[in-house]
Amino acid sequence: MAIRRDARRSEALRLETTFTRDFPEQMLTLQIGDAISSPGAWGRAVRFAGVKFGTNFATQPTLVTTPFVTATGEATVPSTADVFVNGRQVSSEQLPPGPFTLDGIPALNGAGEVQVVVTDALGRQQVIAQPYYTGPALLRAGLSEYSIDVGAIRRDYGQLGNAYGDLVGSGTYRRGLSDQLTAELHAEGQQDGPLAVGLDTAVRLGWFGVATLTAAVGGEGGDQGWLAGLGFERSAQRVSVFLRTQYASESFAQLGTAAETLRFRQNVFGGLGFNLARLGSLQLAYAMRSYWSAPQSESFGASYSLSLGDYGFLSVSANHQRGEDDDTDLLLYWTTPLGGRRTASAGLRYSPDLEDGERVEAVATLQQSAPAGTGHGYRVSVSSNQDAQLGASYRGRAAQAEVEYAHRNDSDGWRASALGGFAITEAGVMPTRWLDRSFAVVEVAGYEGLTVFADNQPIGRTDSKGRILLDNLRPYESNPISIDPLELPIEAGIDRARIELTPAYRSGAVVEFPVSRESSATFRLRLPDGSAVPPGAVVEIADRTWPVALDGLVYAKHAGATGGVARWRGGQCRFELQASAAADPIRDLGRVACLPEQSP
Repeated sequence: MAIRRDARRSEALRLETTFTRDFPEQMLTLQIGDAISSPGAWGRAVRFAGVKFGTNFATQPTLVTTPFVTATGEATVPSTADVFVNGRQVSSEQLPPGPFTLDGIPALNGAGEVQVVVTDALGRQQVIAQPYYTGPALLRAGLSEYSIDVGAIRRDYGQLGNAYGDLVGSGTYRRGLSDQLTAELHAEGQQDGPLAVGLDTAVRLGWFGVATLTAAVGGEGGDQGWLAGLGFERSAQRVSVFLRTQYASESFAQLGTAAETLRFRQNVFGGLGFNLARLGSLQLAYAMRSYWSAPQSESFGASYSLSLGDYGFLSVSANHQRGEDDDTDLLLYWTTPLGGRRTASAGLRYSPDLEDGERVEAVATLQQSAPAGTGHGYRVSVSSNQDAQLGASYRGRAAQAEVEYAHRNDSDGWRASALGGFAITEAGVMPTRWLDRSFAVVEVAGYEGLTVFADNQPIGRTDSKGRILLDNLRPYESNPISIDPLELPIEAGIDRARIELTPAYRSGAVVEFPVSRESSATFRLRLPDGSAVPPGAVVEIADRTWPVALDGLVYAKHAGATGGVARWRGGQCRFELQASAAADPIRDLGRVACLPEQSP
């Protein structure tokens, strides 16, 4: 919710209230409350309050949803097959003589090539190469997903807190009928409003690309219309292309269009991308939208980007709008890293919409981003028309704050913000920054001041109880957490310096790092006649063994009040260790009597 106060009014405005429950084993998610409907390939998303239930592949990030690639060939003798996708090895397996088929090869989205290198026992090789194409519009054969949305449409979101309208409902079902064909059925409707149902299909055209076909019918009251669409996409290393167009009859209506006075006739969007290797990259784009009762609008865009190595990154873009008013914008932008999270940038912009009659504006910016852990950042920006922006931010363990100042059109303004919170877990109550993602409390055996890393980035140091709260973790994905073993005191024992956390969506976990406080000690073993246990003997304490050095000296961990046995060739003896009140990391227990026993 938001609380606002100005010269005209003071109000508290509720924005969203939602209960979310994930079911990772079934890859399902349930939402109760405010949500956004799933539009499918051709529908329109609307805000509503009710129930949303359906598939959520994000709960299983390692799941490959797009079709696998299959490679075939023949081996004359027993051989080894090494499989490469775009030059990167993904698997290796043994092949018997005869024809073979390798299924389940994971492939990157877009166009690529699979190579199978078959090596026989004599070292002779044959290379089998075949191109492939796959993309997010395709589902693996037999894999399906669905979404069901039912509730009341949200009215005037951001202006009214509890305004709802007609009942709405939508359902989407998508399934991979084969590795070449994916079909989607979508239906939606509104009480006393439009109803629509349609089918969208994605067809893989071999290794060339993916084509999509859309057909839908819908309308309001007795007026029914239709919608048809066609699309094509190809993403490749050198050249990529995307084109999609939709055409609707004048009577076609769907969810979210009941209040619109302009019904669209045709939408067209297309783009070309060229990877020019060391010469940079070039993108071209075109968009058009026409209406049944208004003039059409068009947009042409082009952008070029080039890496300058140590001198930064350069980009040039142009956009031309054609309609009732023709406008052209040009932008030249350069940015370079300065190290230490700092960057400098400069831009030159031409636009007829600039204020004060100016058409050209130059802007220079220096900024430093705040770290993932605790620290500060800033941003300073000035322009040729005397505009300026200043900002400073700080990320602490318990909150994050930001102050901004702006001067524009001879006016000044400033803004300050702060975000923070606290987490209540079985490890205790801990202050924290804003928690809008998954988090975890990591305990490190009560040791204070240890640096904890997430994704190899320092996040902070453990508190007086050896705890640290890690926010901003990725849900359902592996988050590597580590510490520096060199920071541990000498009495600490560590099994491994890195663990993997996989939290659920917006949930917290308490994790004990595999570090323990060990009771280490030195002592000298003496036989009844006063002689030392011979060097090279082995001492066993609590199922762990330690060597005996000169003069019977033994260094052992976990050496509390316990007993042990020393063994050497031709003899053994047993001893008892006494507890020590010393607080030293390594206690010296002095001489310890070791009573001989008969060797087994």
